[in-house]
Amino acid sequence: MAAVTGAARGLGGLAARRRMGLGYAPAVTAYFTFHLSAHVQPFLANAASEPWGMVGSFLALTAMPIVWKVSKALSGLPYGALIRGGVTLGSGAFLYEPGGELATGFLTAQDIDPSYWVPFGSGLAAAGLSWWLIDRRISHLPWPIACALRIPTTTIALSLGQFVLPS
Repeated sequence: MAAVTGAARGLGGLAARRRMGLGYAPAVTAYFTFHLSAHVQPFLANAASEPWGMVGSFLALTAMPIVWKVSKALSGLPYGALIRGGVTLGSGAFLYEPGGELATGFLTAQDIDPSYWVPFGSGLAAAGLSWWLIDRRISHLPWPIACALRIPTTTIALSLGQFVLPS
C-alpha cells in the first residue's frame, strides 16, 4: 500500500509542475504576440555596450542604503536629515562612474568579457527579483490574474535568452 501512496504522490507533483507550466503559457503567448522584448532588449544592449554604467549603478544602489544606515549619527545635527541625504546621494554619485570603470577593468583583467557577462548577470538578477517579488506570491490569486502577473518575469527571462544565446 505504501508504494501506491508514493506513486500517487509523485503523480500529484507532476500535475503541480504541469499547472505551473500552464500558468506561464499565457505569459509566453503575450510575450511573442505583443513583442514585449522590445522593452527589455534596449536595457540589455546598453548593458553590453557600456557595462561600466550597469556595474556602477549596481555599486551605487548597493552602497547608498549602507551609507544611509552608517550616517545615522548625522541625524542629530541641525538639518541632519538633509545632510544625511546629501551624503548618501553623494556617495552613490561618487561610486557610479569610477566604481563601474574600476570593476569592469578588473573583469577585463581577469579575461572575463563584461559586454557579455554584465547583461547576463543583470538580466538574471532582474528575472530572479521579479520572480521573488511577484511570481512566488500569487498562487492564491485566481488563475487569469496570476497568469497576467507572470508576464514581467517571462518577458525578462525570454528576452535574456534571446539576447545571450547565439542565433
